[in-house]
Formats: sequence, C-alpha cells, structure tokens
Amino acid sequence: MNIGWERISYKEYIRPKQCFKSCKFGHLAKHCKEEKDLRTNCRSSEHTWKDCKASPKCINYQLWPITTPSPILKAATSTWETPEQLWRFSITLLLNDNDSFSLNELYSFENNITNISKAYKIAAYHSAPKAVIAIKTSFNSQAIHITKEVVVILANIYSTDLLLASIYCPPNNIEENLNTLRPILNKYNDFPMIILGDFNAKSRVWGQRNLGDRGSKLLPFCNQQDLNIENSPDSLPSFTSTRGESWIDLL
Repeated sequence: MNIGWERISYKEYIRPKQCFKSCKFGHLAKHCKEEKDLRTNCRSSEHTWKDCKASPKCINYQLWPITTPSPILKAATSTWETPEQLWRFSITLLLNDNDSFSLNELYSFENNITNISKAYKIAAYHSAPKAVIAIKTSFNSQAIHITKEVVVILANIYSTDLLLASIYCPPNNIEENLNTLRPILNKYNDFPMIILGDFNAKSRVWGQRNLGDRGSKLLPFCNQQDLNIENSPDSLPSFTSTRGESWIDLL
C-alpha cells in the first residue's frame, strides 16, 4: 500500500478471543461455562489471581500439554487463507506430533500447495485443491479417490487400516460431493474411517446456529452412513476472524 511517497506492507490482524475467567480461547467471559474464576496460576478458585503465590504458568499448556506420541491417530482439520497461517499450523502439528491432518479451501500459490512440512506426504488434486490430506511419510497409504473437492485415502497407521477422507462442499452445493462420497464409504464400509471437512452446513447438533438447508441434507447422510459426528453443540467455532465466526467444519 502506498501512502504518500512511502510503500507500507500490511496484513490482516486477527486477535483471537480469550476468556478472562477461564483463560481458554474461543469465547469471552460473558459466555464462559466455568462456574468459578480460574485465572490463578495454580488454577485454584480458593483465592484471586492477585493473591496467587504460584509461579506463572501457561494455563492452556497445563490443560493440553505436548506429550509423547501414543498409538492412536491424532488428526486435525483447518482452513487457512494465507501462507503464514498455513505454515504456523504445520509447525503446530509437528510439535504436537500429529499423524495426519486435513486442509480445506487453503491458500495456494500459482495453483500449488505451499508451506507444508516435508515430514508429511500430500494427497490432493494437482491444481488449486479445495481438499487436502497430509499424512506422515512413515505411514503407508494409497489414494482411493482424488478430485479438487474430495480426497480419500486408505492408510495403515500403527498397524491399523483406516479410511481417511477430506471434503469441501461449496456454499451453493453440498449434494454433489456427498453423492461422490457415498459409494466410496459403502465400498469400504468394513474399515474404520475418519472424515474431516468444510461442509458449509449449519445445525444446532454441532454448533450455535439453527439448522440450515445444507445441514438438513448432511444429517440424513450421516445417519444413513452410520457416521458419528464428533462435534458437539457446545463446540468452539471452527472458523473465527474479524468478519465473524462459524461452525461449519466437522469431524
């Protein structure tokens, strides 16, 4: 951006919501479900944070510490719009030793995926993909179906065969990609499966928005395929920005 004779670089500033009662991210104190004030370093509600004598510690780290790998699949899904956000997400995954992750509607440079660690191998459409599955290079995997908006792989993780799927449903059409996914799930019905995606669908079943048209189509699909939705009605927003928040990404 040019201001007078100076050229200024800038980027969007996104300040995450943090509760000053529980110190957790994603909501404010007025919406906090904790009954007691937990701002003290020791997380005790018996005294105020001003009177706490314990050494300062990161409360969120105490709740969700970085631990050594365990023999279960650690998976994550997210949507990023800039390469810097995607790179920070990739580093976070490595620090937490995630085995696989899904990306939807991600940033791409010249139609190619950028800034994903070489510790992961990528399953995605060759040009401007909307759905991506990344899995550690130490695990065997094979592609089952790859299009721009639907990616399905069969992976062997800790000696267990898993069907992993990433799906992006554009706001104006959810049925087409659900119909693409249905025969694949029927064919591999005997395999445990994990589906992560940006469905652009709203429902009180998994968020704080009333049932929309796409949500009314997604719920029967999940019931017919005997899929469990891991999101809960009190889940944190899956997308937050200065423009608002939404609950449209599901596991």
